[in-house]
Amino acid sequence: MQKEVTWYFVDLLGQRKGPVTQQQLLDAVTEGRIRPTSLVWREGLTQWQPLSAMEHELRQASDAVPPPLATPSAYVETNPFATSPSGFVADWGYASDAGAVIYGGFARRLLAFMLDALILWILGVVVGAIVGAVIGATVGASVNRTLIVLWVYPILFLVSLLYYSLQESSTYQATFGKRALGIKVTNLDGKPIGWGRAVGRWFGRMLSGLIFCLGYLFALFTSRKQTLHDMLSSTLVVDRWAYTRHPERQKNSGVAAAVAVVVVLMVFVAVIGILAAIAIPQYQMYVMRSQVANAYHTAETLKPNLIEAYRREQHCPVNGDTGLLEAQEYSDQYISAINIGTSSGDANRCALEVTLRSTNVAINGKHLLLSTAPVSATSDWSCSSDLPEKYLPPQCR
Repeated sequence: MQKEVTWYFVDLLGQRKGPVTQQQLLDAVTEGRIRPTSLVWREGLTQWQPLSAMEHELRQASDAVPPPLATPSAYVETNPFATSPSGFVADWGYASDAGAVIYGGFARRLLAFMLDALILWILGVVVGAIVGAVIGATVGASVNRTLIVLWVYPILFLVSLLYYSLQESSTYQATFGKRALGIKVTNLDGKPIGWGRAVGRWFGRMLSGLIFCLGYLFALFTSRKQTLHDMLSSTLVVDRWAYTRHPERQKNSGVAAAVAVVVVLMVFVAVIGILAAIAIPQYQMYVMRSQVANAYHTAETLKPNLIEAYRREQHCPVNGDTGLLEAQEYSDQYISAINIGTSSGDANRCALEVTLRSTNVAINGKHLLLSTAPVSATSDWSCSSDLPEKYLPPQCR
């Protein structure tokens, strides 16, 4: 019994695949996952060869022809090694009659967009939390939220760019959302697009959204259901079986997609509600801890002034002494007043008592007490508070 030949090939992403049977290799050809210039190898070959060099050997194995399309003029020979000037069908077995192609309708594309948006939103929450935590741990809890935004938004743009461009230029030719709806992205000839074109398409998508999303509505009026970013990047969105050896499997599922849009909307709202229930309390906790930390760091800046006044006067200074302001003059966004004097119950300990200001009743009017006995060159400060521990900076816990 003759041993079945197994093959290896390099796909469009430069990754080696195999072992595969001869028929699986032919399927990869007709599905557009490899091209005539792609490298292939089997046992017995001294080196990798372009697929085109193996045409004669593989021609005999590709003899199945699918049924014709809806009209005689739409029929194409899907044998990837059928006779042609170059030895290969120009479209690699893809249906070439535009009338036989089912384009991705507005409803299917809208639903795919919503699924992708949900995935990116979840990724955005995760990325934002990680970046915020890293910056907070590196710079401190008092970091300005503007700094976090300046870091998070460029990262989110990069995540979105890579999410769309890498998937649409992959062998799947589609994002997760498009795959779920059975559509893919091609060039105007029905062939896969490269990463550069996919990147250009993403920037075109940004333009479609910036003009009040009118660019997306082009799909309702153009003959091939192209949006503005499709036109700018010379791309099409078609059924996943379009331009393959099985174009008869295409489905015009606009009604089903419309129903699915409603279902996904309900799921989308439910997921957002659940995530919001988790994220909002955590965000409020972060805000309150940040406010307390800001007040603490403001009080810290007064420590040298208090020590200097003590060494000059040999007693704990109070508000209004040389170099020190009245309590209310220290007020700012997070502080109502800073009282300077002695620690309650211990006349030898000088203290800074910070009264907090906040729109949140959990911390508004609460206090931070920083105290020290400045009898040595290096004073040892302690911190106490009437706030719950979860709101306090590490120095006060």
